[in-house]
Amino acid sequence: MRVLVTGAAGFLGSHLCERLRLPLSDETGPMNLGNDVEFTILDLAQLVIRLTDSASRVVFDQEVNLGDDPLRRRPDLSLARSALGYAARVSLEEGPKKTIAYYSTVERLLIEQALGWGSRKG
Repeated sequence: MRVLVTGAAGFLGSHLCERLRLPLSDETGPMNLGNDVEFTILDLAQLVIRLTDSASRVVFDQEVNLGDDPLRRRPDLSLARSALGYAARVSLEEGPKKTIAYYSTVERLLIEQALGWGSRKG
């Protein structure tokens, strides 16, 4: 059984492309895909706030128990590199930009549909 593990942030489209290549590999164990550039969740939150021009602010909840949550998230991508020739193709900044653009388009289309502004046949 082949198992794909995405242990770090990355753009889903990039992960799907690599997933399609997985059957071409003889590897049978877990394989990490993602971005091995280490960053904090705070870094990611601040990036999203900046890219969306949001007035949101980050609030830390000291009562949240992180349990055994790892302090470092930097997956070992060596197996994916050797078996698939994997390399993250979308940067940490470009992935959220693409995601934001996608959801902005979906939101616009839903609003147009609700208002009856969608393409009309006839």
